[in-house]
Amino acid sequence: GDVTSRVVEELKRFRDWKQNLIQEIDLSRVGNDASSPSSSSSSSSSLLSQEYAARLPGWLPGRARRFVNNTTSFARKIYDFSLIPSTPEDEKEKIVGVHQGGEVEVSKVMRVNQLDAQTLDDDLHQLLWVGLERIARHGGQGLLLQWRAEAKALLKFTIFWNTIWAQKSTPGMELQNLILIGLGKRRPRFVPGAPRLRLLTYRQRVLYGVLTIFAPWLLTRSKDYMSDRQWIGFQRGSIRRVIYELVNALELAWDAASIVHILVFLAGGTYRNLVERLLRIRVGYVNPR
Repeated sequence: GDVTSRVVEELKRFRDWKQNLIQEIDLSRVGNDASSPSSSSSSSSSLLSQEYAARLPGWLPGRARRFVNNTTSFARKIYDFSLIPSTPEDEKEKIVGVHQGGEVEVSKVMRVNQLDAQTLDDDLHQLLWVGLERIARHGGQGLLLQWRAEAKALLKFTIFWNTIWAQKSTPGMELQNLILIGLGKRRPRFVPGAPRLRLLTYRQRVLYGVLTIFAPWLLTRSKDYMSDRQWIGFQRGSIRRVIYELVNALELAWDAASIVHILVFLAGGTYRNLVERLLRIRVGYVNPR
């Protein structure tokens, strides 16, 4: 009974403290200069965890305190990790864009529209692949099966080259009035009065192609190569067995991270998938009106 009452008391104290802290953070945001929205937003979640870790009850062991501190710090680093470094100006672009000399919010794109665009693009790729298979039935079906991974990669590259590489919307995004926002120079207004959003940089486009086309192809070919040569049958500790297990572990970790990322996105995230998070590529409306 004593332990239960202490837990209930601690939960109540945490809820009261959290509500007060959120109000303090909101008040500080209102008082801050509008030119630094990223600093307050990026520090609010870390401030929340650090402050609560510092106010943990005295009866909690020191080892548990250190575990809470290390876990929250590590989670924050993973959440903010990116292959593309950002600047304060880039962080500001997550919130505002230039619209006829003023500012307009571009980050509040409906998540359902983003998911619909991604689903439409996947359906288009599948439709083209089915058509290619039907053509191959009249001749060269064995060749298509032999070079299946290369054919799929070539199909993805064709779509990528004519859309994302050319700084255009994919077919699914175009139907949803969306376009990718990068960290490059501002794009011209395709629609009068629309915000001048930022283009994808050369580095972002190259890495996007590598992570969405080359990496899946390399993974497929590597697994086929190891399966054909029965690397799983080698003795534990051998180089080939270690490589085989490492590849499978990396694939499993990526799939698990993708599932968690989808949940984060549905709960209010900004990036649709892990690739766009790593490259700091967001989705915005072509014409917000």
